[in-house]
Amino acid sequence: MIDVKVIDKAKKLKELANRGIGGEKENAIRMYEAHKQKHNLTDDQVAGRTFTGYGGYASGGQTYRQTQSNKMSEEELAAIIKFANLFAKMFINIYKK
Repeated sequence: MIDVKVIDKAKKLKELANRGIGGEKENAIRMYEAHKQKHNLTDDQVAGRTFTGYGGYASGGQTYRQTQSNKMSEEELAAIIKFANLFAKMFINIYKK
């Protein structure tokens, strides 16, 4: 998995390359290409489109495996809601005093 900081820097350089003026723009393009080459990145990876190998791209830089593992069961969701309600009640009781 590619480090998030590497992708973030590439995105910032790409944005500067798109919005920059004159020498700033040229320098940003040069730095963006060098950064991509150094970290073996593609434009799709920088844009947040990672090939899943299962027939397409997952958005947000997530792979197929990550999108599948992010799905939670109803029991997990119910436990999170129960905890959030309990926390909210405690918070309200603390600040009522």
